Amino acid sequence: MTTLEDYDERQFQVHMRSYERILERQELSARAEQNALLCHRVTPYVKLLPYDSAEVPLYPAISYHQLADGPQQGRAQGESGNPSDGDARDIGFSPEVLDLLESGKLFITWSLPAHDLSRPLRKGCGFIRSGDGGLVYSACSIDNDHYLRAKRAHCWSLHCPDCMNDTALRNGSRTQDRFDTYAALVRKETGKEARVSHFVVSPPQEMMKLAMQTYDSYDGIVRYIESQLIECGGIGGDMVFHPWRQRGDRWELSPHFHCLLFGYIDTRRFLRRNPGWIIKKIHAKERIKSIRHTMGYLQTHCGLARVEVNPDAVDWDILVLSHFIPGLTTGNDSGFSDRDYELMSEGRGRMVGDLTDVDWLEWTMRPLCADLHHRYWGALSSRNIVRVDTYRQYRIRVCRECGSLLRVYKGFGDKVGDYVRYIVDNPVMCFARNAERVRSFFLRYKSSLPRGERADIAELTRMIPVAVSPIEFREDNGDIVVPGPFAEPDSFFLERQRLATQPSD
Repeated sequence: MTTLEDYDERQFQVHMRSYERILERQELSARAEQNALLCHRVTPYVKLLPYDSAEVPLYPAISYHQLADGPQQGRAQGESGNPSDGDARDIGFSPEVLDLLESGKLFITWSLPAHDLSRPLRKGCGFIRSGDGGLVYSACSIDNDHYLRAKRAHCWSLHCPDCMNDTALRNGSRTQDRFDTYAALVRKETGKEARVSHFVVSPPQEMMKLAMQTYDSYDGIVRYIESQLIECGGIGGDMVFHPWRQRGDRWELSPHFHCLLFGYIDTRRFLRRNPGWIIKKIHAKERIKSIRHTMGYLQTHCGLARVEVNPDAVDWDILVLSHFIPGLTTGNDSGFSDRDYELMSEGRGRMVGDLTDVDWLEWTMRPLCADLHHRYWGALSSRNIVRVDTYRQYRIRVCRECGSLLRVYKGFGDKVGDYVRYIVDNPVMCFARNAERVRSFFLRYKSSLPRGERADIAELTRMIPVAVSPIEFREDNGDIVVPGPFAEPDSFFLERQRLATQPSD
């Protein structure tokens, strides 16, 4: 016979187990959120440090130098300490670059990342929640201590305070792939190992503060630095602009460039050619351990440019023609892509003059703004390394600790979850000078591969001494590669990935 005391005891145990489950879910939720918010140590400084001369984290150069209607009388006479045009000429810079400085008309506003405070709300950034309000999270199906992370929606913009850190690291991974592609191509062609170095280049400060006001003058400085690095031994690399330096407890306006590059720079020659400049190799006696993390770190506090272009100054006719003729405006003769040929076989696409697939809003906005935070140059530019083919892989993510499947759970009440599937389109890359030969080779032999086994293209690429695919240099992350498509159509995953990885400004 059940007594009242036994009933009360059982009820107490039920309430305690329910309370323990609530506490456990709250602990898991907190851990999942914390793991998702892990960031580089410099990120809080970017967001919180004050600036040396402004109350807002923007540098409207046209206001700083009072050049909207020409220099004011006091500034021209040097009363304010800011340079006039005469001061720029006194620096001793070359007449060619001085002409570029004086020709700029499109004014730039610079900012550090993470200072568009309203962007997360506008773009819907933040944690993804299920219908019942619980977190959507991914975790190891065996042990949450191995992997546990809340899922987040990203706009993938460095301007966003919520997404800046993850975007910088993702951009670092892309730079790593670019450098590894070049190194692998050199290794296959010559058998030599290409070494990466990290240099800081600081132009004369007052001249650079003047040059960074306008698009043309800034672009002229960047191109000049690239040419000087090449003439002094550089082969190619990635350049990042930093308008500010951290000085103690604040950001101080001190424009300079960081360059990750291949080649050996003769710094003495560089300084002889450019008196008043500073060039310094970072960690001169050490090798760069990780391009990904170095570039990710540099982009956490790089300069972000906002350039408003007058629509009347855009040659819209040439832009329409460049849509139909690849390389017309860029000089890249890589030709049409496989996708273009597939659309042509269906009577669609730009090869047959079809415009139905063009996103006209995006197409119109692209030439009216500019993002200048980093730039490939020399041997790493898009003119020198081109894509000639692509092979697709279907992958399922696994836990790095135990090898079990990772699953996505819609709230902590979901005990089943769904395994994490994704599609990877791996490019086949080569130097532009070899593009036609490699493309002809693939057109000849790719059709003989078994239909649906596109990964064999990777093995085909291994045999070509002038082409490379990521499988040759990228470390295998252990994810499972399945032999064919998932049950859902490819368009489902590709659209989901496009929304998850493409920046929306």
